[in-house]
Amino acid sequence: MGICVVPTGQYIEEGLRQLRDTYTYTQLMAEPVWEDIWATLTTILTDRNLLYVKDKYGRIVPSPTAKYLLQLKDQKELRHSRFYLLMKVHKDPVVGRPIVSCIHSIGYFPSTFLDHTLQPLMHKIESFIQSSQHLIVLLNDLTDLPRDCVILCADIESLYPNIPTTEGLVLLKEAIRFFVGDNNPLTDLCVALMQWVLQNNYFLFGDSWYHQLNGTAMGTPAAVVYACLVLSTLERRVANTITIKPLFYKRFVDDLFGIFPCRTSAQAFMDVFNNQVPTIKCKVYTITADSGVFLDVEVFKGERFVASGSLDTKVYQKIQNRYLYLPPNSFHRTHVFRSYIVSELNRYRLGCTSDSDFESIRVQFFNRLVDRGYNPDLLRQLWGLYTDRQTLLNKMNDRFLYRVSRPSPPITFNTTFTPETECLKISSLLRLPSYITADPDLAKVFDNANPITCFSNPQSAFGSLSQGRKSLHKPF
Repeated sequence: MGICVVPTGQYIEEGLRQLRDTYTYTQLMAEPVWEDIWATLTTILTDRNLLYVKDKYGRIVPSPTAKYLLQLKDQKELRHSRFYLLMKVHKDPVVGRPIVSCIHSIGYFPSTFLDHTLQPLMHKIESFIQSSQHLIVLLNDLTDLPRDCVILCADIESLYPNIPTTEGLVLLKEAIRFFVGDNNPLTDLCVALMQWVLQNNYFLFGDSWYHQLNGTAMGTPAAVVYACLVLSTLERRVANTITIKPLFYKRFVDDLFGIFPCRTSAQAFMDVFNNQVPTIKCKVYTITADSGVFLDVEVFKGERFVASGSLDTKVYQKIQNRYLYLPPNSFHRTHVFRSYIVSELNRYRLGCTSDSDFESIRVQFFNRLVDRGYNPDLLRQLWGLYTDRQTLLNKMNDRFLYRVSRPSPPITFNTTFTPETECLKISSLLRLPSYITADPDLAKVFDNANPITCFSNPQSAFGSLSQGRKSLHKPF
């Protein structure tokens, strides 16, 4: 979007304005007593017999779960969370999005544990989509829509801080039970840990300590999965209440997109949704007969709708966008510039069902890159390297199906990024040979998984010398 410069006094005043909301935050007179907070987490594990286990020799040792959740308890790496703002320049007046940086804070690893544990449930949510590209793939297969259908686009206002803790935990428990069953011990543990994370969000703004009383802190790892599972329960309640169901409905975190038979049914959906929880509301939403904007995609009734009842899409760009692409004089390798330019062209090609819309935005992209200092002759060499739309649709469809259905993480191959490894086509070398992928039995053994190559930067000369100097002073 661009760089936002805000006077220090205005930034501080905006932060204090939000922190004065006594429903969400309270200011503390002193630093929290961390020992007492750790004790409550230990109690959660003790009550569920998760604090200690017997090893293979019969000794009582800390359980893997306890070691993970309590790993900062006796270490000096424990950090204090910090409250900061990301300015929303598209708002008038400009306001800040509240973020709490909680990396290596007291609630970081319990929140990370919840995120890893509950992430698989997100893929089971019927309305779940991974991105706007996922929506494009799904809409491409949607045909025979009625001519009078309407498009609903809505955004839940300030979702994270507006989820009431007590009711949110009830909704979370209902969601987990819906996906994993009533008698799964995972439910009780996750709800208890989520309650602990929500109730122990302490942070600094300046030199003052604050405690979040309600809502979820943007910045804690479990915030997204918690919010999505809470909303999934609300969506099921809405679906059980309304008479006329949507023809198509998807959600990306707090952004809603739906296609309804008529305006009345869309309005009824929003009325019921906004009356579920008093603080979770879509105050701004659009119900239109022709088009709607969802994330970075404009969905509309175009030529395909007349021919086959399918909706068209094109890339949507905000008027505040400054298009600050990577400048050509940046100290990056040549393939980096080529990669992001071709990737952007592919994104435009996938997002635009119409060739004319794609050509229009491609010309704009070319001119914007030239304005950033790129050589037009070099750009023309890249301008035809994009992939055709049907191939992109097939690749994206395979990718989304792979992410949802894959039971285990992919194999990774870690290597240092050097001039030597850069010349090697490591991904090709590691790809499963055809005689394995062609044999169903062998493919099942190898899970048809091609390894992902992960590059890391080599250690600098200064780092090597520093490491060597430290080793000289290690005690025997």
